[in-house]
Amino acid sequence: MTSRPTDHPTDDLVRTLARVRDDAVTGYADRPAARALLDEITATPPAEDAPAAPARRRFPRLAVRLAAVGALAAAATAGVSVVVTDDQGRPRAPIPVVGSVAHASEILDSAAAAAKARPYTAPEAEQWLYTKVRMKGAAEPSGAVTGGPYVTKSWEYWRRVDGKHQYAAYENGKLNESPVSEKGPRASRFDPLPTDPDELLRKIGARPGEPDDLAFGTLVTILAENLHPPKIEAAVFQAMKRISGVTAAEGTVDAAGRPAITLGLTQKEGWVRQEVMLDPETYRYRGERVITVADHVHEGDEGDDGDKSRSVIKSGTLQYEQVRVAAAIVDEPGERS
Repeated sequence: MTSRPTDHPTDDLVRTLARVRDDAVTGYADRPAARALLDEITATPPAEDAPAAPARRRFPRLAVRLAAVGALAAAATAGVSVVVTDDQGRPRAPIPVVGSVAHASEILDSAAAAAKARPYTAPEAEQWLYTKVRMKGAAEPSGAVTGGPYVTKSWEYWRRVDGKHQYAAYENGKLNESPVSEKGPRASRFDPLPTDPDELLRKIGARPGEPDDLAFGTLVTILAENLHPPKIEAAVFQAMKRISGVTAAEGTVDAAGRPAITLGLTQKEGWVRQEVMLDPETYRYRGERVITVADHVHEGDEGDDGDKSRSVIKSGTLQYEQVRVAAAIVDEPGERS
């Protein structure tokens, strides 16, 4: 495939994970801000012969995180991870054994307390947020991932912190800066973020105390896209606590091999779980993943004969994983610390 001039080097990889069926994202018609966020992430890329969009470097995030996971988690015993194998004896991704809602509440209280106590210096208007991300996903375009092969790629980028939505990234060894754009990070549409967790939930279109996969995914996006002031970061954790069904699983590791605490929500159908990973010492955001936790028969698109293809997605199949390797406020694009 020939890349368009406005493509970020990782766009094709992200597109392979961004095919989400309409029936997976229904139910949000009365929540325009949240639905707009979802529509943007799940948008189909333009055809190759379509006119090029105005030059702007895009740094997309994955669609399946917000669209594929749902609302009611199953409570089980102590939080550990179980390693299983597929039919050929190859290791699958760890299946989280989910802890209780009360356990997750304790962890989120600790995370909020750690956030409030974290040293913080507000960035100056001309500074940039540096981020390095590693992503693992299916090597071929797909909707629900039935298994490997997977591909892992890393990328890094810089974003101005003054709200002018300008980016920079290396491409072919050269640091390129995009023009200033009116379009910012996806979660920026909810700015300014309130420091009250109930107000934060209402602002993203959720209702405290209810299971809500879209709200959970939006809060994960908010954590991932910025380094927030302590009171706002604490409010995000407390808002997660107010979403019914969020549970914890400890003893897990992220894609970089680092230990992590995971907090997640299992969809009401019970076969796929979305998780956010936190540093077990600092409670900083480390990454996120979507993983199947029960066998599931997946229906694909209709073929020429009118029949839909069917495939079995085994429990433990990784849908995607993303980790934030580094994040820092720097003075100039190209700096990393």
